[in-house]
Amino acid sequence: MRLELDGLSRIKVFPLPTAAPGNLQVELNTMDATTIDLTLVNALGQVMDTQLYDFPDAGKQEMMFPLGDIPPGIYYLRFSEQAATYHFVQILVY
Repeated sequence: MRLELDGLSRIKVFPLPTAAPGNLQVELNTMDATTIDLTLVNALGQVMDTQLYDFPDAGKQEMMFPLGDIPPGIYYLRFSEQAATYHFVQILVY
């Protein structure tokens, strides 16, 4: 596992709650070079958007995830690397 997920403090997503259109700021730590797939899904599990982020070096990573014009509701931001899903963060959009 290349993501450091030994505590929820290792992944930060803000601002929460948030407004659309807008961006989510995401911070996480990687243990080595990797590609992270961030997928926004709605409460029904439907994929709303997917963004790939390539990190050539280990360490603290920061990225912006665009929300676009999604309607208000509860969403989940899924963190995946290759075929493994590591973490979900609940997102409230108003």
